[in-house]
Amino acid sequence: MRDMFTRFRDRILADETKSLAACIALAAAVLALACIWKYGIFAYSGIDLAYFNQVFWNTVHGRPFVQSIHPHLSLGDHAELAILLLAPLYALFPDPRTLLVMQVVALALTAIPLSLFVRARLETLGAGSEGRYFKTFTPLLFALLWLASPLVHNIALFEFHVLAFAPLPLMTALLMYERGRKLPFLASLLASLLVREDVALVVAAFGLLAWMERKPLWWRIVPLALGAGWFLAAMRLIGHFAPAAGYKFAIYYAWLGGSPAEMAINAVSHPLRVLGRIFQYRNAEMIIGLLLPFAFMPLRTPRRLLLAIGPFAQLALGASGGGPLTIQAHYSSLFLPGLFASAVDALPAMPGLFVRIRGWFDQREARAAASLLLIIGGAYSALVIGPLPSILSMAADRTLADSCSCRDTGLDRQDP
Repeated sequence: MRDMFTRFRDRILADETKSLAACIALAAAVLALACIWKYGIFAYSGIDLAYFNQVFWNTVHGRPFVQSIHPHLSLGDHAELAILLLAPLYALFPDPRTLLVMQVVALALTAIPLSLFVRARLETLGAGSEGRYFKTFTPLLFALLWLASPLVHNIALFEFHVLAFAPLPLMTALLMYERGRKLPFLASLLASLLVREDVALVVAAFGLLAWMERKPLWWRIVPLALGAGWFLAAMRLIGHFAPAAGYKFAIYYAWLGGSPAEMAINAVSHPLRVLGRIFQYRNAEMIIGLLLPFAFMPLRTPRRLLLAIGPFAQLALGASGGGPLTIQAHYSSLFLPGLFASAVDALPAMPGLFVRIRGWFDQREARAAASLLLIIGGAYSALVIGPLPSILSMAADRTLADSCSCRDTGLDRQDP
């Protein structure tokens, strides 16, 4: 059995590219079929899929951003300019299911820059010297963790949102940041900013991270200026199309004040009030839900969690805080780059921790234990916070309902 496992492992690792491509195709196919099945049984009960389908339909028919659910263009809600880039794909088959499949494909393809980032980061950390198995297995491991992540699955199966397209350019930006490639990094940031206005919070955090990691001045200033500048411009754009000439979601922060300046002043002058908002039960639920798929390993090396500080503040300081909806819906999209980057940093650091535990592990066994801990965390969270249990429950209920319907109508009886 051990020899069989070894041959199977070596065969997978022999051609990492083909293995990764097969996993991406399989994951995308399964998620797409789940979305189409869910659509077929009328299980999309929220407004979001219908809302965006109308926006896309009108956009491809010469009425950009028009919808009838609200009395204004969709730009009055969010600066989702990426709709213009995605609309030609929707035009090939103008149907709500097209949006769902596009969302799934974008999420699945994010595994590619993630695996390349893992390889580049391990080389930066010096972990690339630990042998071919570690260098090859770890990028593939994280790609699989992405494809099997309950957070990713929740995003894919919870309605449709343009925000789900943010992880792909953001993860590509993280890869280019690690490689020191300025122009591709800048292009990735610009692409991510087209998704939605709050992506600017992550873009600006790249500058803060570069400052903390003492990168050259360009890496510090450009993301900060780009993120802050686009956020202000997006607020002006949204305000132009919004009926109240402002950002309607600012109401969630009314407890801080009636204007951005007033909010900033009150946040500084009443820090205990701000801390009280942050340290509430719903935010604790959000933090646990975000960290559970990684077995809380990002806390071991939290520096790159800085990329998630903006989205965290955005939700934690809102009127109702974070809560389970952050995990169950699309809101975790902006947390994922920082979470995965921190988990990648933590994995090489974990073996030293295992080795020190009463000497139970040698270095090789400790690496395996750290990888196994990630896998267990992902598998457990898939059952606890992922969509799998609810999907299986819906399928069982549907099967039972069809069976009862057949019995009630006598369709299960044969004629004599």
